[in-house]
Amino acid sequence: MLQAPVRDLFGRLCSDGSLGSKTMKILSLILMILVFPVVGSANSYTTKFPNNQNPLSEGGMWINGGTVGLDWTNMQSSPADAFGTMTVNGCGGSVCDSIASLTGAWGTNQTAVGVVHMVNNGPFLEVELHLHTTITAHSVTTYEFDMAEGYMLIVKWLGSRANFVELTSPNFGLALHDGDVMKATSSGTNPMTLTLYQNGNQIIQVTDTNSGGTGPFTGGSPGIGWFVNQQGGSTPPANLGFSSFTATDGAATCPASGTAGTYTTNFPLTENPISECGNWAGGQSAGGNLWGNVQTNGTMAFGGSEPTQFGDPTAILTGSWPSAQTATATVKLNTVPTGSCCHEAEVRLRMVISSSSITGYEVYCSVMPNNPYCHIARWNGPNGSYCNIEQSSPSTYLANGDVLSGTVSGTNPVVITGFKNGTQVMQATDTGVGCSTGGAAGPWTSGNPGIGFYDSQDNNWGFFGFSSFTVTGQTSGQKPTAPTGLNATVN
Repeated sequence: MLQAPVRDLFGRLCSDGSLGSKTMKILSLILMILVFPVVGSANSYTTKFPNNQNPLSEGGMWINGGTVGLDWTNMQSSPADAFGTMTVNGCGGSVCDSIASLTGAWGTNQTAVGVVHMVNNGPFLEVELHLHTTITAHSVTTYEFDMAEGYMLIVKWLGSRANFVELTSPNFGLALHDGDVMKATSSGTNPMTLTLYQNGNQIIQVTDTNSGGTGPFTGGSPGIGWFVNQQGGSTPPANLGFSSFTATDGAATCPASGTAGTYTTNFPLTENPISECGNWAGGQSAGGNLWGNVQTNGTMAFGGSEPTQFGDPTAILTGSWPSAQTATATVKLNTVPTGSCCHEAEVRLRMVISSSSITGYEVYCSVMPNNPYCHIARWNGPNGSYCNIEQSSPSTYLANGDVLSGTVSGTNPVVITGFKNGTQVMQATDTGVGCSTGGAAGPWTSGNPGIGFYDSQDNNWGFFGFSSFTVTGQTSGQKPTAPTGLNATVN
């Protein structure tokens, strides 16, 4: 009989996982479509946790460790936050993580993505992504991807409470932040490869063949979890959780990392904020509620929020990108905006999001026939610090189906060019000199491509957006071409 090892420094752990019948999943999906703004295909699920629920249910889509597993605790949610119900002394001195896993039959190669919600946490609470989770009475088997403010690790749960093996040692060199996009993946069967990503960057990877005396878990479903250690009794549980969650098993197409220098998507998932399996970072990740995020509904990307006057909804690709970039997006107009200024669609180049700062270049145009204009802007960092730097501004606008493109090349000067339907309409040369209203900054020589929107009038974000987006590293002088027949793929 294998003796369960003594827990790590903080004495933590618990469980995740679940499997349900195909009939129950179909019934649950029907109910969910009618009631909840969460969905995907048969093997894709996305939620922003819009409801106050204890335990977490979302129309019967979640199985909880307390209700079903009995020896663990349940997950709960408030709008835009999923967190645990475990208390320091609520388990008889033993570990009983809060855990919930999705119902249904899931494939072998699973991905779970969670956007971190953190408020003054300290090293006392943990959030967890789970893969291959099966919850039954007095048993949870799962792979736990454990994340706290001061450490991260991967753990294998073997069934009974506190029966686990750490597949990796705690990595105390990793820090967790509000807005971080955490992604856990599994691939293969034996060995099973488990990988944890933070904001698109791989940070932990391990393989499992027979750890803990049992072969790799290949069944089960994705899920989430939460833990409080003995020092965290006074920390409000809602201080650390997930603001959104996406799970897939390959049925939904999630583009891979953009490190190869090419990324194409037609926004096949329903997500707020856009993630596509951790490939995007949103404006909210700058902190301070200064910029908004971009959302998707399965057919288009569009604005999600605009918390300040110049808080354009923003999303940029993660990973490393060449400095010479081409970004191309196809405009989608469900309703032509009316009124005065402004409704704008934007492609971004060499963008960098950091604490309370976004730098880079923006190629943007109005989507209003009665207010036609296009500009190239340099973002200087602080919210509201920008300037239009094109040599001349065309009097044109974007209609449904139009293709907006931007290219960037060079270092000093940096040359940024805007195209509409493949025809150059404006160009800017940036040496970093001061300009109204932003002052001197840059020129920006590196960063990532992305998209954004602006609506200073009515917040009718669903009126306009992009139906597709393609970005490549390029050589200078290369002319962009409009994408056609896109799927969410990467080359």
